[in-house]
Amino acid sequence: MVRRRARNILILILIIYTLVGIAFFFFVRQVQRDFKEEMTVEIHGNTTSVLAVDNLNLKPGEYREYAVNLKSDADVEYTIDLDFVETNDGGLKNFINTEIRCLDETHTKTLSDLLNGEEKITFNCPLQKNVVTQIFIRYYMPIETGNEAQGTAASFNVVLTCSKG
Repeated sequence: MVRRRARNILILILIIYTLVGIAFFFFVRQVQRDFKEEMTVEIHGNTTSVLAVDNLNLKPGEYREYAVNLKSDADVEYTIDLDFVETNDGGLKNFINTEIRCLDETHTKTLSDLLNGEEKITFNCPLQKNVVTQIFIRYYMPIETGNEAQGTAASFNVVLTCSKG
C-alpha cells in the first residue's frame, strides 16, 4: 500500500512537471515570436549600417519589432537618420503602421510614407561611451484591416546613419 501511494505521488509529480515544461515552452516560443530581430551597431565617428527586412508579412493585429543597439566609442551627441528604401513592393506597405522609438522620442508613421521617401526619421541622441542605446522599430497592422491585405508582403532596407553633430 505504501509503495502504491508513493508510485501515485511520483506519477502526479511527473505530470505536473510535464505540464509546467509545456507551458514554459509555449511562453518562450511566444516571446521569441514577438521579438524577432536584434542587431548591434558599433559607432566609430560617422557610421552607416543597413537593417534588411525581407518579406514582412503580417496579419491584422500582428506586429514585428526590431531592436537596434547603438554602442559608441565616445561620449558624443549624434544625429541618427533612418531612411527606408523599398527593395520589393508586395503591396503590404499600404496597410502597415510604424512606431520608431529612441530614448524618450517616438515617431509614428505609415510604412507607405516612409518607403515613398515622403518621411525620414531623425533623432538627436547623446550617446555615451560603451553604453548601449536602443532604437526600437515596430511594424504593426491595425486589427481593422480588411481582406485586401491578404497575401501581401513588403521587403525593404532601413539605412541607419549616425553622424556627429
